[in-house]
Amino acid sequence: MKQKNINMLITDTQILLGAIFTVFQIEQLADRCQKVCDSNPYLFTSGWDKIFTEQEILGDSKIMRIDRLMVNTAEKVVLIADYKSGDIYDSNQLANYKTALSKLPVFKGYNIDTRIVIV
Repeated sequence: MKQKNINMLITDTQILLGAIFTVFQIEQLADRCQKVCDSNPYLFTSGWDKIFTEQEILGDSKIMRIDRLMVNTAEKVVLIADYKSGDIYDSNQLANYKTALSKLPVFKGYNIDTRIVIV
């Protein structure tokens, strides 16, 4: 992202949330967001023609919520991205998402991949 756009977003955030967060906190958050984006460029490539956030699916009689579900219909590829901010998480979570998606008729013949995105 261009520095001009980043500065504009920081200014807009300061206007909206300046009574809650300090300028320093907002700048730290912006820096952290930029690092996550820079570290995970695949999240922003143009091949994904369908992107869903907080997508709910039914798996084994329970509702699961996928942080980011990206679909490339031309290449029949699905990417499940799961955001993590700490060290504690269910190591089977992504496998469970993948299993549930693979059972859906809409994804028959699709290659389903998973990634953890550390934020």
